Parts: sequence; C-alpha cells; structure tokens
Amino acid sequence: MNLKTKLWLMVITASFTGLVLFIASIVIMGSLTSRGYTHESLNQIGHQLVEDAGNQALDLKRGEVDERIQSLLDLTRDEHPQMSLEWFSKEGTLQYATNQRKEPYAFDEMMERFVGMPNKLWGFDDEAVTLVFHWALDNEPQYLIMSMPSKEMRGTQVFVYVRQSWMLLTLFIPLGIFFITPIIFSLLFFTRINRRLKTLNRAVQEFDARSTRIVLDDRGNDEIIQLNRHLNHMSDRILDQVAQIQDNERKRHTLIANLSHDLRTPLTMIQGYAETLYDGLYQDDKEIRAYSEIVLRRSRYMNKLLQKLLEISRMDMHPARGQLKRTNLSEQLRKLAADYIVILENYGMSFAIEIPEQSIEVMIDPPLMERAVRNLIENALQYGRSGGYMGLSLRKVIVADASDRNEGRDSQRHYEVEISVTDKGPGIPVEKQEIIFERFIRGSRAREGEGLGIGLSIVKEVAGFHKGSVRLESKPDIHTTFTLVIPSH
Repeated sequence: MNLKTKLWLMVITASFTGLVLFIASIVIMGSLTSRGYTHESLNQIGHQLVEDAGNQALDLKRGEVDERIQSLLDLTRDEHPQMSLEWFSKEGTLQYATNQRKEPYAFDEMMERFVGMPNKLWGFDDEAVTLVFHWALDNEPQYLIMSMPSKEMRGTQVFVYVRQSWMLLTLFIPLGIFFITPIIFSLLFFTRINRRLKTLNRAVQEFDARSTRIVLDDRGNDEIIQLNRHLNHMSDRILDQVAQIQDNERKRHTLIANLSHDLRTPLTMIQGYAETLYDGLYQDDKEIRAYSEIVLRRSRYMNKLLQKLLEISRMDMHPARGQLKRTNLSEQLRKLAADYIVILENYGMSFAIEIPEQSIEVMIDPPLMERAVRNLIENALQYGRSGGYMGLSLRKVIVADASDRNEGRDSQRHYEVEISVTDKGPGIPVEKQEIIFERFIRGSRAREGEGLGIGLSIVKEVAGFHKGSVRLESKPDIHTTFTLVIPSH
C-alpha cells in the first residue's frame, strides 16, 4: 500500500471517527445535563391534558366533566410540583387553578405573562415560562394556561425552525463547508509532503556511489529539509570514500606491480648465481666469493622488502600509538646521527650536522620520533646519494601569538622544533610534491630504486600523532629538504 492510499484511508477514517465521537459526546453530555423540562416536553404534557379533558365530555354530564378536569389538573400538578395549571372559559373566566387562585386576572396582568415568549424558555430564574393550550367543551372553546419557572427548564436546548424542507440546505451547506475545509487543507498539505518524499525517494533510488551525487533542496529547516541536507552530505561522504577506496585499489595494484618487478629481478639473479655455483661453473675461490656476495646482497634486499610489507600490515592494523614524555631531542638526534657517520663516509658523501649544544626538550614519543627521522635520513641516502651531500639540522622556533604580546606573557613557553634533512639529489617534480607523502608514491624516475614508497607516509603519520606537520622544499638537481615540525607542548 503506497503512501497516497494510506493518506486517503487516514483522512476518511479520521473524519468518520470524528463524526462518531461528535455524536457520542453530544449524547453523553446531553444525558449528563438532561434534568429539567424542555419546550417539547411541556408541549407534550399540555397536549395530553387537553386531549384527556376533551375526552371527558363524551360520556359524562357537565358537572361531572368539570370535576374530572379538575382532577386531571391536580393529578398533573402532583406529578410536576413546580408546574402551575389554570383553566379558562371562552369569556376569560378562571374556572380552576392548581395554585388555588380565585380572583380573576386583569388584562394587563394576563398579557405580562406572555411577554418575552419564547425567550423565557432559556431566561433567568425569576421568570416563568407560559404556554397556552385549548380544547372544546360542549362546542365552546376552553383554554389551559401552563406556567413553569425558568430555573426548572433544561440548561441546554437547541431550537431549529424550518418552514420548508429545502431551507435545511442553509444549515447543512455551512456545516459541510466547516467540516470539509480542514480536510481539503490537510489533503493539500499531505500531497505536498508526499511529492517531496517522492523526490527524495527517487533521488535515493537513482544514487550511484561511483558517479552520481545527490543534490536535494536544503533551503529551510523542517524535518524533510534536514533529511535532504543529511542525504546530500551522506552522498558527498560516500563518493569521497568510494574515490578513496578506488585510489587505494589503484595503489594496491601499483604495489603489486612494484613488488613483482622488485622481487623478480633479485630472484632471477639469486637463481642464476645459485645454479652457477651448484654446477661448478666458476674459475676460482674469488669468483665463488663474488657470486656469494651477490646472492647475499639480493637476499638481504628481498628480506628488506618483506620487512616493509610487514610494516605496512602493522600500520593498517595498529595505527601510530605511543606515549608522550618530555625528551631531550638534541641528545636523541646526536646519538641517531652518530649511527650514520660511517655509512656516509663509506658512500663518499659530505655531511653537515647542526644540532644545538643546549637541551631542547619537547613532549614526544621517542621510538616514533626516531622512526620518522631515520626514514628521512634513509630516504636522503637512498635517493640523494648522487648529490654527494646530506644535512641534518635541529632548530628551535619561538611561537608567540597576539594574546601573548598584548598581555605581556612570556612567549618562550610556546615554541616549535624543526628537524630538517637535506640532500642534493635529483629532487622531486612539482607535480608530485603534493602527493609525495601518500603511500606507494615515489618522487620521480630518477629517485626510484629499492623501496615501496611508504617511508614518507610514516613520517606524516608520526607528525600527525604529535600534532605537528611535515613540509617539503625541492628544487630538482639543487636540493631537497624535508622538515618535520613538532610543537613543544
């Protein structure tokens, strides 16, 4: 069942239920307030009395008729104690009164009793409702005047007087307009809601996570507009995530291709030299040693690749986590630089180590920081060796904001440290400098070699863990500098 059908059923059910409840409430409330007389009930009593009085003259003599009529009036008076009944002849002579009145009425006194009718039916407590009835006795008209205090009348009475049946339309048409108008407005409102929901449903059905972006009207602040806004944002996030997944898939294919290439070459070499040694196709022990060194070097290279793969797996399963503590970064970098001096000398590279003598203390995780700096140094050794130079520097940069200067506070408490590693290799093209810190990205063909392109992405993750950053400055064939920026607090 669609929403439109449900809407029609709801409107019809609500209208019918409302009508039933309206009638039921009238009946219940009327029964609770039904004490007292109505114009209709007084008319019934009066007409019954004059009918019974007229029937008395059929079988009785005149004297007996008078007594019987008086008995009828007294009996009715006993049943309705607040009621007053008076019998008048055609000359206006008072024949009998249940209130025992004997003196005749003056004309003005009699007229006053009828003044204000029928308003007295719902008048004040000190007014009396007066009705007159007539019958024939010996072909002479007789009159019965009935009086009832207004306080004995029912509190709720509705009178509708219609002279012709078609005039009921003047009542039913306005009532119909009264009941139909809110139904029409409700239908118009729900039709608009239904149209907006159909638009939303169609947009969701047509949404394609690979290409289509949901664009729904988000001007306003009702619930549907808020849902539209959330769907717009959701589609943007999904498309971004799909693009990221596709990019990761592309990088995964690149990684597999690189691994296939990087593993095939050393495996071929190892297999070739191993078969040479196995078949004894060597001239002397010097060749045996040379071939063995090649096999050993290629085996170590393959082991290094496998270690990088394990490192990638650990990074995905366990993001960078550590424990910050105040550390003398100057001392840590001096010890780390000492590990590479021999390597730099073996490579015939000049180097410049610029680390201040004074202590520079920062809140870092020492193992993570060492890992990041080693990646930068090994990156320079691997790709910048042709330039014959590597530089490592540490410097302290004071950071003072406007509030510090205005309030005269000591800005020495706020500083950053910058760890820079420089080489004079082939450099990184401008088009790749924006993506060089992503996984499996290597700077250029000139900088490609043994590696998977994850070292700089690890540096970026470590910088992010320390609420810092890493930046690159590269001029091809002149110098390339990576700077790791860490806040002191």
